[in-house]
Amino acid sequence: MKFNMLKTGIASAILLTGYAEAQAGNGLPNFLKRWEIGYSYSMANARYESTETVKDQASGKEFTQNINQDVRSKFGYGGFAGTYIPLARLGGQSLLAVGVDYAYNAYMWDYKVPEFNGFTTDENGNVNGVTYSDPMFGFSAVSIQMALPVSLDLKFGGEATLEKYSRWTGTFGAGVHPSLNMTVDYGSGGFGTGVTPFVKAEVGLKAGIVFKLRAQYAFGNIPFYEKGNNLFNIPGLQSNSQLTGKNALTLSLVIMPFSFNWKEDGWWNDHH
Repeated sequence: MKFNMLKTGIASAILLTGYAEAQAGNGLPNFLKRWEIGYSYSMANARYESTETVKDQASGKEFTQNINQDVRSKFGYGGFAGTYIPLARLGGQSLLAVGVDYAYNAYMWDYKVPEFNGFTTDENGNVNGVTYSDPMFGFSAVSIQMALPVSLDLKFGGEATLEKYSRWTGTFGAGVHPSLNMTVDYGSGGFGTGVTPFVKAEVGLKAGIVFKLRAQYAFGNIPFYEKGNNLFNIPGLQSNSQLTGKNALTLSLVIMPFSFNWKEDGWWNDHH
């Protein structure tokens, strides 16, 4: 509920800003001139923790397996769309702004999932242990993340002036990264929500439209899933697991599709 309210509030603020700027002329509204979309390669490090208890119904014996493992994503991809809202001009070629994005990321993991395979017995047929099987594929889990990163940005060059003669642009920013996450592995699945800090840096070149490269680094606990539920109804089996991210690095190729309409005149036509 809180996540949806935050998303609705940010979207409303952006739409109101765009409407106000549309009244100012200069071709397209500045809201569209600042719009950007990107494709991302995502990497993350996390901690996988699992406790699984299996009880033999006949003998009443219980067997517990604990796993604590540092893991790294094997592959990740994503995309985002967003804009920025000017706060104050700091000079002819610099601007303080609030950056707002909607981001989607997917991660593939390969960590050891305790996949119950059966009981072992001694020569008398008494249960004396359990066996687990290894994953059959090259990855054992997939995480999906939806986020609304909000940052305070210092922008230089073209994005500060929205002028066509400014070929180069750059950004440094820091903010918070609210996210909703879902993960499914061989044994469990679950959800997690959280807010983590992040920093970012961008550099861009205008060649008809603006093309940028972005690096974004989030740090702190990223709850890819918490208190995972067992996906299989196996009698006597109880499990409790979680996957907590420690950091995530995202590298993005970004375009500003409406930057072709940046204004011809000088910076005195201020952002509205």
